[in-house]
Amino acid sequence: MGFVDVNTGTGYAATGDGERVGVCEVHRLVDQDERPRRVHYCPVCDAWMCDECSRNWGRRARAMFLQRMGR
Repeated sequence: MGFVDVNTGTGYAATGDGERVGVCEVHRLVDQDERPRRVHYCPVCDAWMCDECSRNWGRRARAMFLQRMGR
């Protein structure tokens, strides 16, 4: 079952186990990469991110900085 994120207008497909196929917010902010990936929600960051980014605190910190700067 798919749905559209009302905040971004981006379509996502649910994959089960709290994951979905969508845009990783860290890749979007840091690399301007909006390719679909398997993402899961991080309540600490209030963002959807892929496994690669969820394990990389440096990228997460950079994404938070960019988000706070209004990017």
